[in-house]
Amino acid sequence: DDPLGKFSFRSSCITTCEEGYTLRGETTITCLSDGNWSAPSPVCEVIRCDALESGQHGSLHCQDPLGKFSYGSLCWLECGAGFTLNGSNFTSCISQGKWSHEFPVCQAVACDPLETPAKSHLTCADPLGKFSLRSSCNITCEEGYTLRGETTLTCLSDGNWSAPSPVCEARQCSPLIKPSHGTVTCTHPNGQFSFGTVCEVSCQAGFKLHGTPQMECLEMGKWTDTPPFCLAQQCPHLTVPVNGWVNCSHPHSLFSYGSQCFLGCETGFEITGEPGMECSASGNWSQEMPSCAAVRCEPLSLSHLPELGPPPSMNCSHPHGNFSFGSQCMFQCDESQELSGTSQLTCTSMGAGMLMYAAVGAASSAGLLLFGGLMFLLMRQFFKKSKKLNDSVSHLAQPFLNH
Repeated sequence: DDPLGKFSFRSSCITTCEEGYTLRGETTITCLSDGNWSAPSPVCEVIRCDALESGQHGSLHCQDPLGKFSYGSLCWLECGAGFTLNGSNFTSCISQGKWSHEFPVCQAVACDPLETPAKSHLTCADPLGKFSLRSSCNITCEEGYTLRGETTLTCLSDGNWSAPSPVCEARQCSPLIKPSHGTVTCTHPNGQFSFGTVCEVSCQAGFKLHGTPQMECLEMGKWTDTPPFCLAQQCPHLTVPVNGWVNCSHPHSLFSYGSQCFLGCETGFEITGEPGMECSASGNWSQEMPSCAAVRCEPLSLSHLPELGPPPSMNCSHPHGNFSFGSQCMFQCDESQELSGTSQLTCTSMGAGMLMYAAVGAASSAGLLLFGGLMFLLMRQFFKKSKKLNDSVSHLAQPFLNH
């Protein structure tokens, strides 16, 4: 405003700044009577925004047409490897002296959260945030388990872990093989024949367990004991009977479950009891051990002879018992008589007395009668005993049945 002329006494000037600039000095100045302005001429200075910082993990870039961090400046942040921008990509300094957007920050890349594997312990160090860049996690397995995979995992700059998540597997014991003539029953809480597996071993009837019946797979992958085994039940050993023989078959071992034995006697002896024996599942023989007894002849007696004179004397020897196999009897007359017939009788394997020889010569009538009576007695005993022995032999000849 120049009432008295341009820039003359009482001229008044108002100064305003363009957008993005701010006035430094008086807005209005007046020309005084002494020819000076009432205040120095003001200036318009570009507006400035607060300085920006790139932060620890980023790089700051700006375009500053009017000066650093001033009106019209355009800035953006670039993050280093392993970090991502959190916020607006760009910000500009506006006329109010503020940034158009809150300045972003660089945050560490995050990896997927790790879950603690079964039967393990997870320990992590997180320098830049939980499960983020440079996080290092260590996995250890519980007792009885082995780690399959990497022990340590690191979160990489691409947001992936350095290796797949490991697993803890139960330690394995060597597989148990079913023993011969036995069975194995197992429980496998952590996998077949692995830590915690418990097995029970049992034997079939007729067999006995040797060793510990229960076994467990321990944390080191070892069984609590050596595997047991099954052996056939033992029966007492048989001894050959006197004057006899034994013939046996042993499907498992000597005189054990399933062994079958056939017993027989030598000539002149007969078995007392059943000839066949079998070792049972309980370890006992099917019967008591039989024995061999000498075949018996009918006892000889001179009391039944006709009383025609003094009877002959009889002298007998019995190696296996009175009037049994091998017994021999000698006959002798007194000096006034002569023996007609055999002077010796022997009990044979058939159980009858046999005439060994016949004496030839004159005999008194009493002697002939004596001899005839003795022969009648012996023949009757022979036929009676023969019938009895035939029945016994038939019985012994029955075959031994295998079971």
